[in-house]
Amino acid sequence: MRCHWHRSFTHTFFPNYNKKKALQLFSQALKELGISRRNFPVIELIFHEQGIREYTATCLQQQLQECFGITCSLKPISFDYNFDKVTKGDFTISLIHWYTWIDDPVYTLNAFKFPKEKINLAKWGHREFERMLDCSDEAPNPFQRFSY
Repeated sequence: MRCHWHRSFTHTFFPNYNKKKALQLFSQALKELGISRRNFPVIELIFHEQGIREYTATCLQQQLQECFGITCSLKPISFDYNFDKVTKGDFTISLIHWYTWIDDPVYTLNAFKFPKEKINLAKWGHREFERMLDCSDEAPNPFQRFSY
């Protein structure tokens, strides 16, 4: 199945992707992790069993296989079980539909500012990201604020 924006189009979801660069970065990551493509584990992708998530999961599975040769198993589960696994960090890849309460990009980005934020389910953090959000918070001009 080829993933498209809409049935009538033949564009892929990411038409401008740079496969050569992606493969270069993937090879670099494998080297840093000390693993090879041959012993790369099967990735389990969990997702809520209803709605468009199954289609999205299938497209992601296809793209991981085509670009990197990564085998990805799909596991549709209930929303409660998915959310429980994600909040405990018991997942490799998970699809969750999330939206912000306030229509402000900086508000949304602040939710992921620190790894200890409850909404930051990946527990990701980066000092430069934090610094840029701090600069944005201090900017009095809204146009300048959004430039960071």
